[in-house]
Amino acid sequence: MELQELKNKILTNTLSDSFLILVYSDTDFIVNQYIDQICNIKNYNKIIVQTLADVNNLKNKLFGADQDLYIICNDTFSEDFLDYSIFTNCIISCKNIDKNIFDKVKNYIVTVPAPVSWQVQDYMKVICPGLDLNNYNWLYETAEHDLYKITNELDKLTLFDITDKQQIYNFIKFDKFGSIYNITQTQLANSIETLDKIKLNDYLIYQQNCDIEAIGLIKILIYYFKLIFYIKYVKATANELAISDKQYFYLNKNINLSSQFLILALKFLSELDLKIKEGRIELQNNILVSYIICRLLSF
Repeated sequence: MELQELKNKILTNTLSDSFLILVYSDTDFIVNQYIDQICNIKNYNKIIVQTLADVNNLKNKLFGADQDLYIICNDTFSEDFLDYSIFTNCIISCKNIDKNIFDKVKNYIVTVPAPVSWQVQDYMKVICPGLDLNNYNWLYETAEHDLYKITNELDKLTLFDITDKQQIYNFIKFDKFGSIYNITQTQLANSIETLDKIKLNDYLIYQQNCDIEAIGLIKILIYYFKLIFYIKYVKATANELAISDKQYFYLNKNINLSSQFLILALKFLSELDLKIKEGRIELQNNILVSYIICRLLSF
């Protein structure tokens, strides 16, 4: 069966109770949406089981089993039976099918492709209308395209009127969404170089979600602060600094740090680097990173 045919049968409530295998490639989120819709339309109880043998056992023991929809979730479906048609009201959710049984079950398979970016963002707008477009984009990227995380976050806004959602979103964006917020070492270094106080504040709040080594951060900052100083105030060329023209142009155009700030920052970072290497500083890594940020912002 093709996916479009499955959609039409669900919408028109003409889907039979025959055995079904829904194969996904990336996430089972969409598969679970179809399963929930089938349960809603047919007024079925969803029962999660481990094997097809469990389905037979439960059907034989439970009164009213015809109102149950049995779901088996596997990475690879491999149960071998002579006749799969006996497993009515049963759906397999899996990523792969064992090659030894593929020919037996191929007529029961519906392939559910991974959603692309525009489909996910359209879905976000449907379940939670009323936000600015850039907020949908931000959540999509911050949640690393994970539909479960995205849905969980947007569900928090469904209690509010559409006219209030944007205001509420702005208020809870970096509070309730902290569990999905993450910053890499390079991103943090970029935020320091541009003195992006909003992003630096985000790090200070959600540092427990960020895996950043203080030593690595210091090395990156010393390297880039030196480059910026030589580009801005020594007027060194890209060739002299052994960097690309593109990198030279970006740093020259986009980074605006005073010579005083760069001198103070380099002195501070160099001394801190030496103290760490000599074992004169024994702070937890996250505290040390926070100290670096706050100290640099004070210059």
